[in-house]
Amino acid sequence: MLNPLSTLTRIDIANTSTVVFGLSPAPTDDEGEDIMSSLAFTNISAFTNNTAQRSSMYSDTYAARHLPFVLAGQIERISVTNTRVRQLHDTTFSNMTSLDRLVLHSNQLTTIPNATFAALGNLRVLDLAHNHIHSIDNTAFAPLTSLLFLNLSRNDVSTLHPNLFRGLSRLVHLDLGVSVVTSLPATLLADQIRLRWFTLTFTLITHLPPGLFSSTPNLQELYLRHNRLSHIPPNTFAALTRLSVLSLQDNALTQLSMDWFGGYAPHLRDLLVLENSITSLPPSLLQAMPVLENLSVQQNSITAVPPCLVQNHTLLRILDLSHNQIASLPPTAFEVTATAAAGPTTAPQQQQQMQMQQQQQQQLRGGGCAFLADLPNLQHLSIAHNRLTVFPRGVHLPSITSLRLNSNPITQMLDVTGLPTLRSLYFNNNAISALDIAPLLALSRLQRLEISPAPTVRDPHITSPAAALAAISAPLVQLDITNVDVRALLSALAAATPAAPPLQLKGLYLGWPGMDEASVPLPQLCKLLSPQVESVGLRNTGYSRIDLCRDNDIDVVFLQGNPRLESVTLYASAQQLNVSGCPELTSLAVPSVQIVDISRTQVPLTRALCHSLGSRVVVARSWYNMQVRAPTHTQTLLAQCLTFSNVELLDLSDNQWLSSPAVIEGSVRQVVAVSAQELNTNQFIRLRSRPSIPIMQLTNAPVVCQLKVTDLRTRLLGRPEVQEYNLAYFHSCACAVGYETRGRIGSASTTCVKKQLNPVPVVLGTVAGVLLLQAALYFMYRWYRTHRLLRAENELNVQLLSEKDAEVLALKAAWEIPFDELDLRRHIASGAYGDVWEAEWDTVHVAVKVMKDTALAFDEGTQREFEKEVDFLQRTRHPHLVRFFGAGKDDSARPFLVLEFVALGSLRDLLRTDLDAVVQQHRRGWGSGLRGGAAVVVPLAGSGESCVDDRDDGGDSAAASVWDLKLQWMQDVACGMAFIHSLAQFHRDLKGGNVLVSSHLRAKITDFGTITQHLGISPNHRLVAPARRSNNAAHSEDGDGGGNDGQVFSGGDLPYSAGAGVASVSMNLTAAVGTPLYMAPEALLGKKYNAKADVFSFGVLMWEVATQRDPDLILQEKGRGYCGPLLATLSSLLEEGKRLKFDEDEDVKQGDAVHPTPEWYRDLAYMCMAQEATRRPSFPVLETRLKGRK
Repeated sequence: MLNPLSTLTRIDIANTSTVVFGLSPAPTDDEGEDIMSSLAFTNISAFTNNTAQRSSMYSDTYAARHLPFVLAGQIERISVTNTRVRQLHDTTFSNMTSLDRLVLHSNQLTTIPNATFAALGNLRVLDLAHNHIHSIDNTAFAPLTSLLFLNLSRNDVSTLHPNLFRGLSRLVHLDLGVSVVTSLPATLLADQIRLRWFTLTFTLITHLPPGLFSSTPNLQELYLRHNRLSHIPPNTFAALTRLSVLSLQDNALTQLSMDWFGGYAPHLRDLLVLENSITSLPPSLLQAMPVLENLSVQQNSITAVPPCLVQNHTLLRILDLSHNQIASLPPTAFEVTATAAAGPTTAPQQQQQMQMQQQQQQQLRGGGCAFLADLPNLQHLSIAHNRLTVFPRGVHLPSITSLRLNSNPITQMLDVTGLPTLRSLYFNNNAISALDIAPLLALSRLQRLEISPAPTVRDPHITSPAAALAAISAPLVQLDITNVDVRALLSALAAATPAAPPLQLKGLYLGWPGMDEASVPLPQLCKLLSPQVESVGLRNTGYSRIDLCRDNDIDVVFLQGNPRLESVTLYASAQQLNVSGCPELTSLAVPSVQIVDISRTQVPLTRALCHSLGSRVVVARSWYNMQVRAPTHTQTLLAQCLTFSNVELLDLSDNQWLSSPAVIEGSVRQVVAVSAQELNTNQFIRLRSRPSIPIMQLTNAPVVCQLKVTDLRTRLLGRPEVQEYNLAYFHSCACAVGYETRGRIGSASTTCVKKQLNPVPVVLGTVAGVLLLQAALYFMYRWYRTHRLLRAENELNVQLLSEKDAEVLALKAAWEIPFDELDLRRHIASGAYGDVWEAEWDTVHVAVKVMKDTALAFDEGTQREFEKEVDFLQRTRHPHLVRFFGAGKDDSARPFLVLEFVALGSLRDLLRTDLDAVVQQHRRGWGSGLRGGAAVVVPLAGSGESCVDDRDDGGDSAAASVWDLKLQWMQDVACGMAFIHSLAQFHRDLKGGNVLVSSHLRAKITDFGTITQHLGISPNHRLVAPARRSNNAAHSEDGDGGGNDGQVFSGGDLPYSAGAGVASVSMNLTAAVGTPLYMAPEALLGKKYNAKADVFSFGVLMWEVATQRDPDLILQEKGRGYCGPLLATLSSLLEEGKRLKFDEDEDVKQGDAVHPTPEWYRDLAYMCMAQEATRRPSFPVLETRLKGRK
C-alpha cells in the first residue's frame, strides 16, 4: 500500500489547544504504512509537501492513534504557532537530521531542557519568540552547530548562562529583546565570530560588561534601544570594525564618547542616540566616523554644538538635533559676508564690521571650523524644539530636502539662497514679526511651508512686495501661516500665470482676527485647494458662517477658536472635525464625521450625534448648550452614545451640569452585552448590545462613573437553541471626590455639590495661628540674643585655642590624662558599659566615656589591650573621625576615654528628626545653634588625608537640600572609612549610631576603638568571627548616645526584637563583633572575613540614610509578629539573597522638589551588600562615586 505522505517535508500547526507537543520516532509496523507517532495535540491544520505540492488533512482521531513517525529524517520545516504548548519532550525532534527551520513562536513554552535539540545538527533557523520561557539549560543550544538565526525575544528569561551560546560559531542573527534580563555575562558572545545582527531591546540592563563584543568582529547592526544603560565602558565597540548601525535610543546615557569605539568607527553609517540625557557632543565625533550618514541625537539635554562637528563630512545625510537645549549655533564661513550685506550705515560701524569679518576669516584659515560647511549630501536637518534665536546665514546645502526649525524663538527670516532643493520647511512657532516670504516662495521645489509665528508675537505681518509675491515658483502642497494677515499672499496665489500654474493645496492653515467673509471670501480659499484635501484649518478668525468648499473632499477640518462663528457646513464626509472654542456656534451641518469635538460650543443635541456626527469619538467638554442639561435630554444623550451607537469614546469632562448620579445612572446602569449580534437573555428577555465597550470620560465633573464588567448567559435572537456566555457591562455612578450629595438619595433631584468648609474652624485656626506666631517670634528673639552672646564667646574661645595649638600638642603628647583635669558638665547618655559626659578639659569642649565598675574586670591583660587600642587611636587624626585626646582612670580606677565633643549627636538620632528644618536652619545661620549649644572645635594637626579641606570637621556643609546633605554624609563616612582601611584596620561596627554629626553638618565616625589591632599584619589578613557557644550575655556602651545595650554572644542565639537587632554584639572591651542588622553574611555565619565586611555595613547605612528608618530585614521579610532567633534568621535571609528594599515611592528631597531615591544610589547600595565580599567595592571607589554625584 502506498504511503500518501511519503514525500512529507513540512509540518505547520497553528491556532490549536495543544498542551504537549511530541513527535516520537518508532520503527514502522509490518505493513509499513503507519507514519506518525504520539502527535499529542488536538488539532493539526495541515501537512504540506513542498516537493510534490500536495497537502493532506489529518483529524484528531488519526493523531490519537500514536502511530510510529518513521519519516522524521525527511522533515525540513516545522512551524507550531499560537498554541497552548507548554513543554517539549526530549524525543520530540529525534532523528530529524534534515530539519532546517523550526518555528515555535507565540506558544506557552516555559523551559528548554538540555536534550531538546540534540538531533538538530543541521538546523539553521530557530524561532522561540513570544513564549513564557524562564529557564534554558546552559547546554540546550550546544548541538545546533549550523544555526544561523536565533530569536529568543519576548520571553521571561532573567539570567543568561555564560556558556548558553557556546559552540554556535555560525550564528548570524540573535534577538534577545523584550525580556526581563538584568545583566549579561562578559563571555556570552565569545563564540559568535560571524554574528552580524544583534538585538537587545526593552530589557532591564543598566550596563554592558567589558569585552562583551570582543569576539564579534563581523557585527554590522547592533540595537540596544529602550534599556536602562547609564554607562558604556571604554572600548566596548572597539572590536566591531564592520559595525554600520548602532541604536542606543531611550537609555539613561549622559555622554557620547569616542572611547566606546576605541577612537575610530570606520564603517558606522547610522548612530542613533536619541532619548537619553546627553549634555554635549565630542567635537571630533564625525571625524572618527568617516562614512556616517545618520546622526540622530534628538531628545537629549545638549546645550551647544561643536563648530567642527560636521565640517566636511560629505556622506552625512541626516542630522537631527531636535528637542534639546541648544541656544545658538556656530558661525558659518559665509555668515560674515551675509552680515555685512545688511551692514551699518555709519563709517565707524562699517570699520568695526570689517574688523570682525577679518578676524573670523583669519580664524577659519587658521584651522577654525565653519558649521554646516561642505555637506553635499545632507538631506534632512532638524534643530526643532530648541532655544535658537538666530539661524546662521549663508548656509549652503545643495541636497537638502527637509529643514525643521519649528518651536525656536528665532527672530530673523531664514537665508534660503543656499538651499535650492528644499521641499519641506517646518518653521512654525517662531518669533518673527516681519515676514519676508518671497524668497521662500521662489524655491522651485518647495512643497511644504509652515511659517506661523507664535501666538505671543505682537503684530506679525508680511513685508514682501506684491511684485515679489506674484513671482511664485514654489509648487506648494501644504501651507501653514496662521496668526498673520495674508490677503496679499492669497491674491498672489490665486493669480495663475503660465509660469505659476494654480496651486493644488492638500493642506491649508490660516487665521487672524481680521479674517472674515469680507476680507477673505471662502470661495477664494477653495480655489487654492486640491479636489482631495488632507486638512484645512481656520483658527482665530472673524467668520460668522463657514460653508467649506462644495467641490472638495476634506478629511480633517480644524475650526477651533473662532469667537463669532455661528454656523458650519461641510459638503463632504470627513474623518475629523474640531470646532471647540466657538462659543456662538449653534448650527453644524455635516454629512458624516468620525471624530468630532464640540467643546465650548452651543451645538444642540440631535439624533445625528454619536452616529453621523461623531461615529467613533465625541468630545464635548464644557458644553454650553442649555438644552442638554435637562435630565431627560441628558439621559437621551447617554443612551444614544453609549448604548445605541458604536462610539468608542464619549468625553463629557468639565461639565458641571452633570451633577445628578441618579439621572446619569438612568441611562448607563442597564446591562449592555458586548456583541455584534442581537441577543436575548437566558430567560428570553431582549438585551441591548453593541460590538465594543465605550469609554465615558467625566474628568472635573461632579459625578464619576465606574465601569462594571460581568458575564451573561445569552441566547442568539432567532436561534434560541444557541446558548453562550457573553461579556456585558454597565456603569455605577456616585459623587466625585470633593463633592457631597444634596437631596433625597436615589431621586432625580439628588445632586452633587462641592463641599463647603465650615468657616468657624477656619477663623479659630487663623486666630490660633496668629497667637502662635507672636509667641514664636518672641522666643526667637530671646533665642537670637542668647545665640549671639554664645557665638561671640565661642569665637573668642576658638581664637584663644588656635593660639595655643602648638602648646596643646606639646603638653598632651602622652595619652594619659589625669581625671582631675576634667570638668564634667552634663550627663549625655548611659549604657551597660558606662556613661558619656559632656566636659571641659583645659578649656577644650570634650566628651568623656567612663566605664562602669561592673562592666568588666580590668586585669593586666585587659590593661595591655586597652593601652594598645589607645595607642592606635592616637594615630587616627582625620576630619571624618571623632578626635581622640587621651585616656586614663578615675579615682575608682575605672578607665575613661576623652574624645572630641560632636554637637548634634548620632546620625541615627538625627535621621529621626525633620532634616528639612535642619537644612533650612543651617542656611540661615551658624550651624552650632541647631541643638541649642555651641561646640568648640580644636583644629589639631594630624596625619591622614582630608576629603574636603584641612579643617577639623571637614568644613561647613554646603548642602542645598536634604538629599544633598545625605550625599555629603555618605561621602564623609566613605572618606573616613577609607582612611581607617589605609591603616590596615577595619571598624566591624559601622552603623548610624556610630556616626556623629558636627555643628557644621559633617559626619564623623566614632567607636572605631572597637577595631582589632593587628600591627605588622598585611591588609588582606582576615579575622574569624567568634563561634556561638552559649547564651551568656554581657553589655557594652553602643556609641550612639541612645543607651542601647551591647551583648556578648558565645553560642546559641539571641531572641529577635526590634531593639536587639540595632545593638552591638561584643566579645571584649574593644573588639565588638558588630550590630546584627548591619553585619555582613560572612560575619554572621562565623566565617573568615576582612575589611569588606565594613563595606556591607556601609551599604546598610546607605539604606538607613535614604529611608530614615531602622534597617530591619527581619521586619521587612517576616512581619511584625515574628518571634524567633535573631542571628540565625538574619543569616538565613541573607543566604537567600534577601536585601533591604528601597520602596519605589520612597521620596527624597532634591533642592525644593521631591523625587524617588535615584536608581544609581540604590544600585550602589546593593553593590555594597553583595553576598560575595570580593564583589563589594572599596571605600576609595565609593568615595569617588559619591563625590561624582554631588
